[in-house]
Amino acid sequence: MIPLVDDPAPLLTELQQAEVKLALIKDEDGEKALVAAKRHRDELKARYNDQFAEVWIRAMPRADYEALCQEHSTDDGADWDALLPAILAESCEDESLRDADWWAGEFASDRWPQGDWLAVQSTVLQLNMSTPQPLVGKG
Repeated sequence: MIPLVDDPAPLLTELQQAEVKLALIKDEDGEKALVAAKRHRDELKARYNDQFAEVWIRAMPRADYEALCQEHSTDDGADWDALLPAILAESCEDESLRDADWWAGEFASDRWPQGDWLAVQSTVLQLNMSTPQPLVGKG
């Protein structure tokens, strides 16, 4: 999932508050209160989920992966700031997401928490460098 907004945190906080409010509803509050709280929570959850886009990736052919690594390497090693966005772009199934410069700009921005960027980075590297879990397709 990639964020489509600069900061999804405020809506997440609102959603969490709605979850707490729903959990605190008692039987004596009545069915209407429960239904209204569930509806409000569900609306917030839908709005929150709309702030993200699902990205499908696949392993690159080995020769393409190795060529890309070679292209973004120097005598000092890999240029990770260029290599990782390039690997991710080439691994995206959606043609519209195969722009390494766009990915590099995304990851250089403040829109991505460090943990999210590291999760994407490790996923795309694991997919292309090792045997993934059996439920993950290899290409």
